[in-house]
Amino acid sequence: MEIIDFSWDLESVGWTYEGKEVQVALSNINFANLDADENYIYIVCGENFSENQIHFLTFDGKEILAYDKTSGSITWEFDGKTEVQCEHLENARLYIMESLIMAIAADGQGNTKLIGWRLDGTLAFETAAPPEYKLSYLSSVDKKPTVVCEGSPAKADKYGRNTWHFSIDAATGELIKSELAH
Repeated sequence: MEIIDFSWDLESVGWTYEGKEVQVALSNINFANLDADENYIYIVCGENFSENQIHFLTFDGKEILAYDKTSGSITWEFDGKTEVQCEHLENARLYIMESLIMAIAADGQGNTKLIGWRLDGTLAFETAAPPEYKLSYLSSVDKKPTVVCEGSPAKADKYGRNTWHFSIDAATGELIKSELAH
């Protein structure tokens, strides 16, 4: 089924799904997007156009995942509400096929790490960024989890490109350089 009449403003996001109108009220909405490939609604909120609260919703309006960069909290629904804390949180995402929540955290010194939790909230792994790379954001390629990393100038190819997708081993958190990111 497809979404129709998708719209948003500073205080709400609305759409029609399977003939039912869905309206979600949030404060300080800066951006909202329908991701038909990944099957969710993505909403960015924050005062003064900051991007501090991120919400992922199902097409019927149920919250799948939310995170707050200011407080470091990540919450999702799994046998009730599950919450973890992540210091210096930059980005988080649910990978349902892998039954994992993953997040990127930074230490303020330019170092980044990938953290994975099982859906019950137990820690699955922590992985540092590859040498001379910084983790930028979580993504997916062919419905498999990846993290986009920006390399130092020494990591650039002959065309000067240094931003790459690294595949994420869902069991161990190991990062494997896979393809250029656009």
